[in-house]
Amino acid sequence: MEELIIKNNPWGMLNRFFANLLGIRLNVAAPALWAILSPKRSCWRRAVAEFSALLLCLSLLLMLPNMASAQSSSNEALPLTKLTIAVGKDSYPYQFAADGGKADGLLVDIWKLWAKKNGYILDFKVDSWQQTLKMVESGEADFHAGMAITPGRAQKYDLGQSIVPIEAAIFVHQQLSGISQVRDLLPYVVGVVAESSHVATLSEQVDNIRFKSFESRQALFAAAAKGEIKAFAGLARGMPSHKDFAALAKQFPLYKKLTYQVYDMSFAVKKGNAALAQRLQDGLKLLDEQELQFLERKWLGFGIADNTLVISTQVDMAPFMSVSASGEPIGLLVDIWRKWSEKTSQKVVFLADNRVLSLQNLVNKKADMHAGFADASIDADVFPHAHHIYSYDSMIYYPVEEGKIPLNKESIARKRVGVLNTEPAIDSLMKRFPQLNLVRFNNLEAMIESALAKHIDGFVAGREVAHLYLLKNNLHAKFASIDNLQLETRLYSLVRQDNKALVSQIKAGFELISLDELRAIEKRWIETPQSQYFNSLRTKIHYTEAEKSWLLRHPVIRLGALSNWPPIEFVDDEGEFVGVTRDLMHIIEKRAQVSIEVKLFDEWANVLKALENAEIDMVASMEKTIDRERFAVFTEGYWPQHWGLITPGGKADVTSLAQLDGKRLAIVKGYQLIPFIHEHFPKILLQIVPDAPSGFAAVRNGQADAFIDGMVALASELREGKYRDLNFSLVDDVEPAMERFGIRKDYQVLAEVLNKVINSITDDEKKQILENWFEIKIASGIETAKVLQFGALVVVIFLLIIMWNRRLSSEINLRRAIEEKMKHMATHDELTQLPNRVLLRDRLNTAISAHARSRELLALLFIDLDGFKDINDNYGHDVGDELLVLLAERLRNAVRRSDTVARFGGDEFVVLVTQLNESTEAAEVCDKLLEVIKKPFPLSRCSAQISASIGIAIYPDDGTDDTELMKVADTLMYQVKGSGKSGYLFSLGEIATV
Repeated sequence: MEELIIKNNPWGMLNRFFANLLGIRLNVAAPALWAILSPKRSCWRRAVAEFSALLLCLSLLLMLPNMASAQSSSNEALPLTKLTIAVGKDSYPYQFAADGGKADGLLVDIWKLWAKKNGYILDFKVDSWQQTLKMVESGEADFHAGMAITPGRAQKYDLGQSIVPIEAAIFVHQQLSGISQVRDLLPYVVGVVAESSHVATLSEQVDNIRFKSFESRQALFAAAAKGEIKAFAGLARGMPSHKDFAALAKQFPLYKKLTYQVYDMSFAVKKGNAALAQRLQDGLKLLDEQELQFLERKWLGFGIADNTLVISTQVDMAPFMSVSASGEPIGLLVDIWRKWSEKTSQKVVFLADNRVLSLQNLVNKKADMHAGFADASIDADVFPHAHHIYSYDSMIYYPVEEGKIPLNKESIARKRVGVLNTEPAIDSLMKRFPQLNLVRFNNLEAMIESALAKHIDGFVAGREVAHLYLLKNNLHAKFASIDNLQLETRLYSLVRQDNKALVSQIKAGFELISLDELRAIEKRWIETPQSQYFNSLRTKIHYTEAEKSWLLRHPVIRLGALSNWPPIEFVDDEGEFVGVTRDLMHIIEKRAQVSIEVKLFDEWANVLKALENAEIDMVASMEKTIDRERFAVFTEGYWPQHWGLITPGGKADVTSLAQLDGKRLAIVKGYQLIPFIHEHFPKILLQIVPDAPSGFAAVRNGQADAFIDGMVALASELREGKYRDLNFSLVDDVEPAMERFGIRKDYQVLAEVLNKVINSITDDEKKQILENWFEIKIASGIETAKVLQFGALVVVIFLLIIMWNRRLSSEINLRRAIEEKMKHMATHDELTQLPNRVLLRDRLNTAISAHARSRELLALLFIDLDGFKDINDNYGHDVGDELLVLLAERLRNAVRRSDTVARFGGDEFVVLVTQLNESTEAAEVCDKLLEVIKKPFPLSRCSAQISASIGIAIYPDDGTDDTELMKVADTLMYQVKGSGKSGYLFSLGEIATV
């Protein structure tokens, strides 16, 4: 029990005497009389005042019998100054029992403030929720500190107006998937505290929902921690009161909670005591708004100091904003604001909630700003936009199916496409595709499951949000996105209308952060280069005033190009100018803010002549020579062009021009290589042809012994499969030509502008251009950073094309089928069809990167079969292979879809288990695997039984890269085998057996 005594002037003693005796208060008279009796007054005035006070006291004493009689006969008696208040002991952070049973919490602090403002003494009685209700009903307590306002309680108690809103939520176990609404919990039992409001509210929302009641919240939390229930209802912010909060939060991560109701919480008095209810309500009106905000921040904002800014974030926007399993705010924007805090020395804390409530926290003044709200429609007059902090693209994804035509911008128009209710790109999507049939979902998981089940044709999601989810769940290969269809979403930092002064502080802070610092933060969270917003800002070019002026005077640039030089530049079947040059032009148009007009030619010599006569302004893929410098200026080189030779099939490959002495060599008219060959290889007989197809024809028809051209152009011809009778080889005695832009002599400023554009083009952008035209996808495991020269990358891609196309038929569908088969063979075990060690390492590295951001654990289980050799020796390798195929299927069915089962080699398998909250979950997986492994295998010649030894490596405890984790798991597996087999072992622990 706690007693709060309000100290006043000496008249306070008289005030309390009469209040306790008569039920009346002298709050108004006492201060006035005390002022009269002040020692500073003159003696005669004090004498008069003392005589007056004596008369007042005598009058009151004479009135005592009548007033006491009136009080005893009235049911509407005024309340006593000393009041007893019932406080629940486990409703953290609103009302709970602190150390020693002392009442504490937001509501307790509010009532203490109320008592101070109104001159009351409060006696706090703390007990279980059920007992506090009985206290009010029996009259043992005058009123209850606070309970949710519901229709049922309004019938039992006199309730006041809202003191503070509270969120009711259901906490869902991390193993449960597809839970996006209360109805999804029908197969499960929901834990609740007995006589709480959750039962009535949830029963109204969903019929037939089942509950399991517990005496107290702590008992409920304990049952959840033991795994007795997979879902429980409670206050959205109540879990931290549990003694083992960290462990409980790992099993029931805060980001999975379902906020199903927002209640108003109010005091409650016994029915029929309206006078007390009115007095309590009138007293609450005296509480200052700023004082209440301070208390709310203290309890709902993690103990925030006065000089700390509260930043509202979202829990459902990974990797931009999210929370770890323990509820800690994490993500790209969180790290950006931490950098802002570091630069400005301004302390910040983060208040994480769902999208709607994160904005409501700003409205309710629980937060000073929003980290980044994804909605450009937010009225800037209501929520001033302090800073454009980030941008990302949303894409339309669709399931990849063999033999089915991929979706594109034209075919998507009338399809059923899923969107999240919170997707900010919905408006721009519907403007572009008004006939789209949108299907709304509450979460990404349910939407993707619907796409896999073919209930919808595709879905819209932020590129990085979808990328991260698909990678973590091994679904990346099952979906593709519609090319060249991006829906930009901008994230704005918002402030309140009454706090506009914060805008300048925010902007000044971001001016202190360099672009390189922002790029470094971004790289930790966003892996895909084309998704990196800050990285893209590198490509924004700063022009001089002279360059800007020139570009304004020359808004249209004329480009001369060939109509028949695929894939560099050509006209496709639909009459469109396309190719590598066209892709480069798109970049130039965007970064130089000019329009490029293409003038087509059939022959290269005519292109050069047009440039010399200033009929065109520039030419791409042009080599710098002394002769050409007469009429053109050149940019810096943007990539090298390697030379290749085409020779008749059935003969030895020609790898140098020296081997062609006395032979006929076909070459395209106007090529800069012609004078070089004349000078260095005078014995070669050159035959000039108008274009590449003519060169191929000359070799095939015996008119030339070889044809020389750039290898990119040769690749385009060879990939169609029309020249299987010809050989290809790289020329090793001619230096690669450096591709440049040639520009008319009087346009020197344009050359300077294009040099800036060229320097802004990243290696990833160059690689993407070539990949677009060769239809080759580089595996994510290839370290492209090690490819120092872009020309070397061209060689790699080209050679891959040549090797593949020699095995392809002329039919496009067959070619694609073979490509897919080859890709599968390169990454999967031929016998079991499980991922092989190449794909395993790729997925492991991807998982390590994702888990480093989400701060989750992953486990690598290295499995070696015990007894398999005996089956091979006794029954033959065919039976052994039969067992391995059956085992692979068992292992695959024993783990989640997001986990990976791989065959490492022989009788060794590796299982990658992702998204773990604690290492003990890996032990549960091992127990399950050992059980399915030891079951008999019905084989063609026998029934076999084996066991296994498993070594377990945990990221990041046992290593932070694939090599370390593999080594630890392998070592531990051999320790198990050396200790009797059939068990598993962590790096710190004893061998467990089944």
